[in-house]
Amino acid sequence: MKNLAILLILFSLICSDNFAQESREFKKWQLGAIAGIQPYGKLYPYNEQKTTGGVIAGASVQYSLQGGKNGLSLLFQPHWSGFRKTYKSGNPATEFYSEMHWNVESFNFPVLVRYTVGKGIVRPFVEAGPNFRVRTELRLKENGRLCYLYGCVQGSTNQNIHPGTTQDRIGLIASVGAEVNLWKVTIPVSIRINEGIGTFETREPMQDAASYQDLKTKTFQIVTGITF
Repeated sequence: MKNLAILLILFSLICSDNFAQESREFKKWQLGAIAGIQPYGKLYPYNEQKTTGGVIAGASVQYSLQGGKNGLSLLFQPHWSGFRKTYKSGNPATEFYSEMHWNVESFNFPVLVRYTVGKGIVRPFVEAGPNFRVRTELRLKENGRLCYLYGCVQGSTNQNIHPGTTQDRIGLIASVGAEVNLWKVTIPVSIRINEGIGTFETREPMQDAASYQDLKTKTFQIVTGITF
């Protein structure tokens, strides 16, 4: 009994020390950075998701709403986004062929609510929230050929149509992922959908350029980062 009592006392002291240490180490505010790729997306609502190329990079500020590593937390993740997309129609070997190369750059300011579950090293989460977007560039490069009875006409343009185009400033972000907790560092990995609400279009009239309507920003993102 005496040995058992000593063991119980030692065990309680160790648990108390561990609990106190964990409490001291946990911080309600956490700072970090995020980065990711955008492998799929579209610029027209009626087109299917197609391959794109692009990246995002930015900062992350997280505040725990429930005083622990799991549960609800609020995130502010300002980041830069850039992606490229190519639409092709026709065939180079036929009478009609057209290529449209879009390049879109913007600064994004999402505010997300994240819910994290579990108490182990890997903790799944879901998150969602509004996104405010400020587009800084919308560049369009076109190449094409059109053949008539008397011959073929080939042309190309390369211009930044951003100044003459409206913006879809408000959007939504939703994602699923998991946090990997490594002592004082947390590494989140997630798959996101970033979609603008509504559409945007070129203003009339556009000089020396075609007009475009029903443009929409929607991308799938694979995002990771590090939080301290």
